[in-house]
Amino acid sequence: MHARGILVGGIAACTLGLMGVFLPGVAAGANPSCPWVNSTAPIARRVALVMSQMTVAQEDFLVEGHGTTNEGPNPSPNPYVFWMPGIPSLCIPKLGEEDGPAGVADGLIGVTQLPAGVALAATWDTSLAARYGRVIGSEELGKGADVNLGPTVNIDRDPRWGRSFEAFTEDPFLNAGLATGEIDGVQSTGEMSQVKHFDAYNQETNRNTEADNVIVSNRTLHEIYMPAFEAAVKQANVGSVMCAYSTVNGNYSCQNPYLETTTLRDLWDFPGFVTSDYGALHNTSGALDGTDQEQPFNTYFGTPLLTAVETGAIPRRVLNTMVQRILTEMFRFNLFNLQRPATPTATVTTPAHQSLGNRVADSGTVLLKNMRRTLPVSADHAGNLAVIGPSASPSPTYGGGGSAYVIPSTTVTPLQGLQAAAGPGTHVTYTQGLPTDTSLPAIPSTDLAPAYPAGGTGFGGSYTGTLTAPETGTYVLAFTNPCGCYSPEYLSLNGQQLIDNPGTPPVSTYSVAVDLTAGQHYTLSIGGGGKSSNLSWGTPSALAPGLDAAVAA
Repeated sequence: MHARGILVGGIAACTLGLMGVFLPGVAAGANPSCPWVNSTAPIARRVALVMSQMTVAQEDFLVEGHGTTNEGPNPSPNPYVFWMPGIPSLCIPKLGEEDGPAGVADGLIGVTQLPAGVALAATWDTSLAARYGRVIGSEELGKGADVNLGPTVNIDRDPRWGRSFEAFTEDPFLNAGLATGEIDGVQSTGEMSQVKHFDAYNQETNRNTEADNVIVSNRTLHEIYMPAFEAAVKQANVGSVMCAYSTVNGNYSCQNPYLETTTLRDLWDFPGFVTSDYGALHNTSGALDGTDQEQPFNTYFGTPLLTAVETGAIPRRVLNTMVQRILTEMFRFNLFNLQRPATPTATVTTPAHQSLGNRVADSGTVLLKNMRRTLPVSADHAGNLAVIGPSASPSPTYGGGGSAYVIPSTTVTPLQGLQAAAGPGTHVTYTQGLPTDTSLPAIPSTDLAPAYPAGGTGFGGSYTGTLTAPETGTYVLAFTNPCGCYSPEYLSLNGQQLIDNPGTPPVSTYSVAVDLTAGQHYTLSIGGGGKSSNLSWGTPSALAPGLDAAVAA
């Protein structure tokens, strides 16, 4: 057992002693002088002092989420994705927890978009991971956030996983080294790190439901899925852990005593606090299993937990333990003394940070093929250089979505970079080639009857119509939904399944190439199209110019 675990283990006894001996005349809920602020007393004693003044309602306030908007007659968005506004009467500061794994996210601007975690992993450089973490930590601090929700250290078991790009690697050993490096970097700045997502969260099918039940042996968990988390706890002394959407061996990860108590607390001696992923808590009993904080709402740790404690259904000591874990890390990271204000609009990116991002991108780039030794192309190369494809365009996809989506302060597209690097004798040309799926036109009613419904089929809806090909050749059929919030269960043509996605998580576009004959009628069926969806196509004659331009380039 390491020292930090011994320290926290003594808090409960110390709390009782302080309540009965040191502060006998202080009523709970009074406005104290806050002697725990700017104190040099051991953290355990400072935590005990605070808790001796807290009511059960105040303790519950500390462990519940506070929504995405603040309360009041004119509610406005809370400054961070996870939020606890603090208790001023006890000098307890706010706790702002902000995305994310590749830089400050959640739509905030004036930040550095770092390369995705998978690119960092491709560097095989743990010291670079530490520098990567320092950039994240310093920018989170500059934004006034107290906890960085990252890194994502789940193994990259399936490249189709929605968070595959933001995670590191499928290798447990490399995963652990990178996790330790990045967390060391983040926490060296004074920012707390919340490593995620514990555990066995590696795909999206039936996410956050009991149907997503990962059956895995304890040995496999500890040898493959857990080494990065174990290293985060034992080597990097991470302040917090986020429990996952997955169900593991029959129990939700945020209500999983084997993960949260047997492994984290008993085996690894983790003294910090466990926060639920966004809506990943499913019952108030999660408090008994090891989850300390619900985010971002208070569905289970708000009034239901308070009632359970007051009626004795959940012992008060359980809530005490949850609170002392949170307060311990808040003291450890000096949040009581700093009283850091929320400054989400601050500009925090710097040239040095952007340079570090470039360094990671360069080091993490892997050349898979170099036929005829075409690369590298010298800057004084004389001739033509053709750049083809939408990813090099003026509006490329420069990052993944979700909690790792970062708005870059500056961008250089691949086309711009090549144009800048090319010498005077090199002529750089660009063509998009084939159109993107989202730019394809809707199938007209002259070729599809009845027309696909404007605004989609609605929740769980389906569609069947007759498609008539106006010409012979290869078509692209595309199903798109701008919000990325629905996926078709299937798309079939004359009974042949072209897209088959039962339970697959939604993305914005699904497309398929199919050969059709002019004048022939086809039965087109879509199941589970959803709201706001569109059905579009590219005809052979519409696709030909892009192909011809790419060949000509």
